[in-house]
Amino acid sequence: MVVAAWRLMGWLHNHGMHLPAQVVKGALFVLVNALLFPQTTPGERIRLGHLGKGISVHPQTKFGADVLIHPNVTLTTDTPVGSDRYMVIGNRVTIGVCSVIVGPVSIGDDAVIGAGAVVTRDVPPGAVVAGSPAQVISMKGVEINARRFAGATS
Repeated sequence: MVVAAWRLMGWLHNHGMHLPAQVVKGALFVLVNALLFPQTTPGERIRLGHLGKGISVHPQTKFGADVLIHPNVTLTTDTPVGSDRYMVIGNRVTIGVCSVIVGPVSIGDDAVIGAGAVVTRDVPPGAVVAGSPAQVISMKGVEINARRFAGATS
């Protein structure tokens, strides 16, 4: 439901209907405390844990496919809207609860961001990162995400 509303908000914004897009944005914030912007397009099959409760996503963020974002995640950067610099979240990335990703960083395909991690640098593909500041603790992200998708029901 939240992802559908997010996509609708983007469609409205892209078709010049800025006020209705802002109404949808406000409704999402009131209903699930999610701060999502119409300039950001969610990737294919993106999943938001617990209806996206407490998620904040900066407008200059690009998503790959099959991303899972757990509750209370913050994706932020000081990059101005309309800039050519983006935060890039790769394919099949899992972002753990209460984690923070800061800056126009790149999160590689199949990466796993541990719960409560604070990511301030690029994360290589297949890496598992944790801590504050986040550090690579394993290169088994591909295996972890493969298990996640094997058990997926949606």
